[in-house]
Amino acid sequence: AENVNISSSSVIWVSKFSDNFGYDISSTAGKLITDKPNQRIFIEVKASQLRYSSMFRFFLSRNEWETALKNPDTYFLYLWNDIDLENQKPPSGPWVLLARQLFDMIPSEKSDSCKWMELQIVLDLANVQHQLLV
Repeated sequence: AENVNISSSSVIWVSKFSDNFGYDISSTAGKLITDKPNQRIFIEVKASQLRYSSMFRFFLSRNEWETALKNPDTYFLYLWNDIDLENQKPPSGPWVLLARQLFDMIPSEKSDSCKWMELQIVLDLANVQHQLLV
């Protein structure tokens, strides 16, 4: 994973090479961080086939969460719902969530001898910013 060249101007699908990165895509911020459009960001993509539901359920791995904790202002989750698998496209742009928006939802651990490895998160999309990609 360390041998992947991440150029400052490119979008790289890093999970294509390895799941060990803790995110799916490396990119520049563009409109997501208006005062730093060239800032490197990390995107974890979650998708659902559910239609007409404001509740979005997904799983988050320990590795994804630890990567998010290290990059709280540059780690984003792109939540795509109503995915049409046959045509492989969504009806509109993703719901975009900054990792720090999940801080209060993630359980704290009381001991190093017992750690969660994956957890299920259910979000009400009515409380998440909708970001249309252009």
